[in-house]
Amino acid sequence: MDGAMTKQNKWLALGVLLLVLAAAKVAMLGWWQSRQPENGAAAVQCDVLAAGCPFLQGATLRLRGLTSTKSAFSIEAEGVPSGVQSLSASFRMDGMEMGFNRFDLAKQADGSWRAERVYLPLCTAGRHDWVVVWQAGGGAFQAAFRTE
Repeated sequence: MDGAMTKQNKWLALGVLLLVLAAAKVAMLGWWQSRQPENGAAAVQCDVLAAGCPFLQGATLRLRGLTSTKSAFSIEAEGVPSGVQSLSASFRMDGMEMGFNRFDLAKQADGSWRAERVYLPLCTAGRHDWVVVWQAGGGAFQAAFRTE
């Protein structure tokens, strides 16, 4: 009987552990969703791959070296106001959740901001219509672009 009780306790402990892990996953998902840009991100009409996209009183965000969905590129921002404490960017497609893919840009010695070795999320549908969403200075901005 003692061995059966131990076995039952192990199953109970495993069940409790699985419930705790599930609760942690739900909490982490809530945290992740709270960190995503709001749907009200200001749409910016621009060419983020060439001239860049204006935001925050003259700052410009560019995706440099983006030649295909399988190659690394950099995200660069210039002219960012000195009061901005953080700048991050992520990628999505309209109507398609792309999972967690936020990239934090680091402030450089020359005042510009940069994230290196960035990859677009994997799209199994073969689509090429992307939206970059970036957050800076309490604002959220977005711009559409296409890859080949």
